[in-house]
Amino acid sequence: MIKQLSIFNFQSHKDSHLEFTDGVNVIVGASDSGKSAIIRALKWLVWNRPSGEALRSSWGGKTEVELFTDDTHVVRSKDKEELYVLGDQHFKAFRTDVPKEIQDALNMTEINLQQQLDQPFLLSLSAGQVAEHFNHIAKLDQIDRGLSNINKTIRELEADRKYKQSDIEEKEKQVLQFGHLERFEAEIEVLEDLENRTKQKRNAITDLTAKINSLESILIDIGNMQDTLTMEKPVLDLLAQIDERNAKEENIGQLDIAIGKLETAGNNIKEYQEIIFFEKDVNGLLKSVADKKVLVEDHRLLSNEVRRLSDIKVSLEKGQIKIENLQNMYNKNLKELGICPLCGSKIK
Repeated sequence: MIKQLSIFNFQSHKDSHLEFTDGVNVIVGASDSGKSAIIRALKWLVWNRPSGEALRSSWGGKTEVELFTDDTHVVRSKDKEELYVLGDQHFKAFRTDVPKEIQDALNMTEINLQQQLDQPFLLSLSAGQVAEHFNHIAKLDQIDRGLSNINKTIRELEADRKYKQSDIEEKEKQVLQFGHLERFEAEIEVLEDLENRTKQKRNAITDLTAKINSLESILIDIGNMQDTLTMEKPVLDLLAQIDERNAKEENIGQLDIAIGKLETAGNNIKEYQEIIFFEKDVNGLLKSVADKKVLVEDHRLLSNEVRRLSDIKVSLEKGQIKIENLQNMYNKNLKELGICPLCGSKIK
């Protein structure tokens, strides 16, 4: 039950306070003294109507309606902001909407308020209007509104379906305009293939560059081997000398045998002084011994030269093997390149 109502800056009420008692309460006053404004203030608080600035007093300031009941305290205010206050809770007031917490706290309907010129409750209404009112009391009107809302939703969904169907058809027409994308896709695939082939050729160029660098190194090694190749004739001459030396060694062996015999004979010369006629031969043998010593020294020098030539021969054989390996590698690289790096002609 309403216990107290306070009205501030609302129409003709600047600061009005009303106390209510149990039972019937009657508000009386002269015409245009603000009786209807009290009902309007109460409606403004309960149903957030009317809206706008017309309800505010002409002297300005914050407009506020405060209501106390047996178990609640509600305030509706309008200044820079429009607010509802329920206890220590604050709510924004939008348009003619009332926060559900306020509705539940007040629990008031339009039949709870009767103004001065209102007709007697239900007595002047038609049977249909009375039935409508009791349907509202029994919440049957909510079912009607629910069915109406469902039908409205169905109509909206059907309209939306038709719109989307039309939109789909339009989109399908637009898709036809992009039929050339398949050709673009094929061209993109060709470009991707060209890109892959380009990457492969770049890799091949990288390998080719490495092989060219290796070939240049080989050519440098071949150039360095030219000095060794110029030793071929001296080596051949040395080999001929080696053959000649071997022949001389064979003669020296025979001479050694003869010298041994001569030395034996020399030792026996004193014993055979009587054999004077051998003097000439002995002198010849002595000369041969001297010649043999010279030959022995030549043999020693020649042996040293032969050993040096043998070392050179081994070095030449190793060089020849390296040259053959380099030549094989060079031929292999030329075959892989397909182009002569010196003249630029293709290699068959």
